[in-house]
Amino acid sequence: MPIHHSSLDPHAAAGAIAKSHFRLTRRAFRLALVVVVTAPCIFLTLLGWQDRLQAARETAERATYVGEEHAEKIFDIDAVLAERVLDTLRTHADVALASHSRNRPLYEFLEQLVHGYGQVDALSVWTAGGRLLATSISYPTPNLSIADRLDFVDDRNKQLASSPA
Repeated sequence: MPIHHSSLDPHAAAGAIAKSHFRLTRRAFRLALVVVVTAPCIFLTLLGWQDRLQAARETAERATYVGEEHAEKIFDIDAVLAERVLDTLRTHADVALASHSRNRPLYEFLEQLVHGYGQVDALSVWTAGGRLLATSISYPTPNLSIADRLDFVDDRNKQLASSPA
């Protein structure tokens, strides 16, 4: 009786090679499946991230533009209101410099100006000495002074230093 070793059997060797080759093929297919599924996911994720980043940039640029426009509008309104108040004070100096009890027309004028602009909360007129002359917030005008505030003192000193001698 001949001794059969499986390693010497040509059919057994071919089956072992086929099993080994099939395992290798299966691993290659699994790797290809993982790459085919994950590569588009990664690509689409990165592409979506770039789109979202671009959309965020555009939104930020629009918001910045709108903010600049609003700030410019506020400065324009401030300049127009200041000029209107100064013109009124120049033409009606007797009313403006009257005592607090007779500042009703100035209060009504300031209130009317503020009422026309939603961005403005209040208008106040201060004397050169730092006393509140009139405000659009309340009538009669409260007895307030900013003469001791540092920003007022510094501003007054700058104006005195720059005025002609």
